Amino acid sequence: MGAYPLDDVHKMWQSMSQHITADLLGQLLPPSGKVTSLPPSQAAEPSTSAAAAAAAVADGAAPSAMANPTSDVKWSKFNFKRSFPQGASPNDITRHSLDKSWLLQHVASRYARLEVLLGEFQLAFICFLHVHMYDAFEQWKDLFVLFCNCIELLDKAPRLFIAFLVVSKVHVELVPDDMFPPDVLPSNFLTNSIKVLHRNIKALDASTNSAIKTLQQSCNELYSVINKRFALGGDDDDEDDERTGERDDDDDDEDAPVVVEIQD
Repeated sequence: MGAYPLDDVHKMWQSMSQHITADLLGQLLPPSGKVTSLPPSQAAEPSTSAAAAAAAVADGAAPSAMANPTSDVKWSKFNFKRSFPQGASPNDITRHSLDKSWLLQHVASRYARLEVLLGEFQLAFICFLHVHMYDAFEQWKDLFVLFCNCIELLDKAPRLFIAFLVVSKVHVELVPDDMFPPDVLPSNFLTNSIKVLHRNIKALDASTNSAIKTLQQSCNELYSVINKRFALGGDDDDEDDERTGERDDDDDDEDAPVVVEIQD
């Protein structure tokens, strides 16, 4: 028997958790420091597999269809429909509804730095992939969509988004093969969101900012990985009416950007 590849496992774990700190775990995890996908009465029963959980999510399963739709993890809560500050003017409501930069900063305000939100993003993915927690998947998905729908912050904090793209690339390489079946790909949040982000980053001027150039290269790498695994298809430049990937719980498109008409 050959030696177990501990170095490879260590490197993989580092790539999955480098933004997770002890302080963050203390802030998010329950007092016991433990998480589970099962309610206490079912703790001794086998948990749902990652592939089965992913399939249920891809099929549009409601939270009640999962073993334990909620957990004691204190995820950051936010509403895509309320992506503007209280008392915002009609113009600002429209602007912040189209660009989620303010919302991302507001969500991250519970932390000392914006980058800490990447640790929560990583923890959500780990809890979904390895603990099979439904609410962790929802948090990972919503944070991915939130980052992908920022515009102003791309230019102001390019290194934050470079780190986000590096983390996301690891996640995309690790998600189960059957997470996004071909019949749901046209409407899934991952492909829609990366097209929006790719288009916005490509529009940035990298001529005087090396960080923007690195950001564009990192985005191209993630876009290529997603395209290779899930066959994006089409040119994102022609996707002006593409849905952003925000959670849509109803059929009336209630999570579409809010556009406020100003009466004369």
